[in-house]
Amino acid sequence: MKTTLFTSSLALLLFAGCVDDSPWRIVGTATVDSTTCGGMISNTEQLGGSLDIAPASQQETQYLLQFKMLNEINPPLQLNTNMLPMTTVNAGDINVKEAIISYKTTPAFVFKPAKESIAVGGVVPAAGSTVQEISMNIITQNAADTLLNGVAPGNTAELLISLQFHGLQQAGGDVYSTTVTYPIHVFNSGVLCTGNDTYGALGICGTAGGQDGHRVCCVSDPTCKASTTTP
Repeated sequence: MKTTLFTSSLALLLFAGCVDDSPWRIVGTATVDSTTCGGMISNTEQLGGSLDIAPASQQETQYLLQFKMLNEINPPLQLNTNMLPMTTVNAGDINVKEAIISYKTTPAFVFKPAKESIAVGGVVPAAGSTVQEISMNIITQNAADTLLNGVAPGNTAELLISLQFHGLQQAGGDVYSTTVTYPIHVFNSGVLCTGNDTYGALGICGTAGGQDGHRVCCVSDPTCKASTTTP
C-alpha cells in the first residue's frame, strides 16, 4: 500500500501493540523522505522528534511521520459456488478510514476536543508479511493553536501524541490498529512573519520548517535558504 495524507530530546516510542491483541499492528515509525513525500517505505527509523511551534501563527505547523504496519488477520478461506477458492476478494483486507489522535503535554495544556479524527485512505492487505505504510501530518490545527498559546518564545513543553487507526474489514466490521505514543519536544523560536511576509518552505516536503531541526525563517530574510539547525 502506498498511502500518503497531507490534510528532540529523543524519548522511547511506546507501542501499545506489545500489550493488546489487535492483528493490525503498528510496527514502527519513520521519517518521511522529502524526495517522495511518502508513498514508499522509509528506512530512517524515527523514535521521537522536536518541533518549533512558531509557524502555527500562520497556520503553517506540520509534523510529517510515516507509520509502518502489518495486517495479520487470517480470514477463513472463501469458496465460490464450485467450491473453489475465491481469489478476487480477501475478507480480511482493511480499508483504512481514519486516524484517531489525542495529545498530552508537560506542563499540562487543555486540548479541545480531547480526541480528533483525521481522514485517511488506503488498504492494508490481510495475512500480509510485507510492511505497509501511511504517511501523514500528526499535528492538527487545533493542537497547533493550543501549543502556540501554551509555549511562549523561549519556553518548551514535552508532547505525547497517541494515535490509532480505524478501518473496515472487506468482509464487514470495524477494526482498530494497535496504538502508538510518539514524543515530541516542543519549543518556540519566536520567529514571527507578519503582514504579507510568509514562512520559508524549508521543511520536509516544502513545509514551513520547525520539524526535527528544519529552520524556521521568514522569506523577507535574505538568509532564509535551505538549511537545518539543531534546536
